[in-house]
Amino acid sequence: MHNQGRSDERKMHVVAYLAHADDEVLGCGGLLAKLASEGHQVSIVLATDGIFYRAGRVDNSVAARKAAKILGVQNIFFLGFRDQHFDNYPLIELNRGFEKLHLEPDLLITHAPSDVNQDHLIVFRSAMVVARPTFRRINIIGCEIPSSTEWASTPFSPSLYVDISDHLEKKIEAMRSYVAELRQFPHPRSVEGIQIKARQRGMEVGLQAAEAYQVLRWFAF
Repeated sequence: MHNQGRSDERKMHVVAYLAHADDEVLGCGGLLAKLASEGHQVSIVLATDGIFYRAGRVDNSVAARKAAKILGVQNIFFLGFRDQHFDNYPLIELNRGFEKLHLEPDLLITHAPSDVNQDHLIVFRSAMVVARPTFRRINIIGCEIPSSTEWASTPFSPSLYVDISDHLEKKIEAMRSYVAELRQFPHPRSVEGIQIKARQRGMEVGLQAAEAYQVLRWFAF
């Protein structure tokens, strides 16, 4: 993920496979912007249909496409499953939905197994299946989602940090696209909350701002 400017660096196909529209910005928006700026192919796959149902009916698909454009991501896909109802579908339906895209990622970013949201955990399980190393070696990392991961009984324990000092503002700009999802501080899903989390993770490793991940499967190059 480093060595920007090296002409011989192998370009990756990076896929963020997450549950809901806004998870991609909250969990890995800085990393997606960083990788896109370095010339890697980046795609976003959201298991949802883009509709938020808990407080009426809010269509977040337009916001998701706007956020992706801000991050420099050209490809975004919706698998079409209903928000907060993923447990009503057989897991194999999610797996097939992802596999039909034929994306063949080198790096898959998904939810961490330490999360309080049931949809997130189901997508994590799906990601571990679709990225199984039977035919292709795919590196997998799990991200943390503010207002979800930190409320689980199992703590999120980072094993990978990514410097997003130059991309934090772009992450926040992308999150502003989700007008219906932003909250007021001290909610973790506020602009201030996102900034504080990035500064906290950066402070842990001597950086101005960082995103933290769990390595779920990694192959040495």
